[in-house]
Amino acid sequence: MPNLPPDPALTRLVAAALDNVVFDGWSPATFDAAVAATGMRSDHARTLAPRGALDLACAYHRQGDAALREVLRTADFGGMGFTAKVTFAVRARIAAITPLEGDMLETERSKKSLPRVPFGALIDNGWLKPGDRLFSPQRRYQARIRVDGSLTTGAGPGSIHRLGAHVQQAPACNGWTYWHYETDKRDLAPIDLLRRRYREEMGLN
Repeated sequence: MPNLPPDPALTRLVAAALDNVVFDGWSPATFDAAVAATGMRSDHARTLAPRGALDLACAYHRQGDAALREVLRTADFGGMGFTAKVTFAVRARIAAITPLEGDMLETERSKKSLPRVPFGALIDNGWLKPGDRLFSPQRRYQARIRVDGSLTTGAGPGSIHRLGAHVQQAPACNGWTYWHYETDKRDLAPIDLLRRRYREEMGLN
């Protein structure tokens, strides 16, 4: 079966996901962030990647495999033994992995040192407002924002982290990547995107 060229829209989605993979891995939060970053409709993105981030990860590795095939097609193996050929191929495949830019690596190293942004700051500055609904990935759970910056599901208030852990019955939760807001296109995007935009606007990066 011939190797078909990748869909350009899927390639854009994979490229956008790489900005988040370093923080959240190939997760639903990464997929949602990639959709929001490209401005793609969520139903279109799901057509391209029905399994979400898993399909993006597979597409990313297919890109690396295609690059390796091209290297092997033009390589001169004359005089190489079996071990040398295998070593060459392994190194070529590693080199085919898209390297992270220096500033991205710096962000990963210094993420904990960034000024903290309380969730309430997004409300105080109009990014979100009391009464707005936030959703878990796939909209399984939803919560309302309270005036004091806490959330409530109707069963009691809590922080974005505590309430996220509660609905999942988990010991802990990163509420910034778990809770999502609804965009103008009615797609979901993690509230961490709003935190990043707030930092940029306030010069806190």
